[in-house]
Amino acid sequence: MLDLKFIRENAQAVEENCKNRGVEADVGLVVELADRRSALIQELNELKQRQNQMAKSIGGERDGEARGRLIEESRALKERLPSKEEELHEVEERLREEQLKIPNMTHPDSPIGKDDTENVEIRRWGEIPDFSFEPKDHVELGELLGIIDFDAGAKTTGSKFYFLRGDAVLLELALIRYAMDLL
Repeated sequence: MLDLKFIRENAQAVEENCKNRGVEADVGLVVELADRRSALIQELNELKQRQNQMAKSIGGERDGEARGRLIEESRALKERLPSKEEELHEVEERLREEQLKIPNMTHPDSPIGKDDTENVEIRRWGEIPDFSFEPKDHVELGELLGIIDFDAGAKTTGSKFYFLRGDAVLLELALIRYAMDLL
């Protein structure tokens, strides 16, 4: 998540970055909410400071009528605090929500494009193999070999989850063990 200070100081660049990435985020709203949040924090601090001053004044006041006015004023301030704190909470919540929509800044050398076809190839390693058959991806291979069960995983825990079975479990454990031995 980008820092509010950075967003405020570089609003135009952040907006351009959002546009280049195809992300709909309202940078102006984030800046506006951040300003509102700062104003509310300052207002709350002033109210609390005023309330503390009144509490001291009430203790030092001898005149009953003046003391009664100070107590009433103090109550009025105390009643305003919860609504201001609630408003601050709502603004902070909305600010975080909007701020999370803003993506990180892309590297200046990154190509700008709508999809993978507009990527720039920088280097290529090795030869691209030419198979005499149609290669299968890991999902197809796992299902054909009976070592990955997508259906049971989806039924048990929800979509995009799988269970490893048989040799796949042993392979995963061996890889974990190998990584642990290297560390």
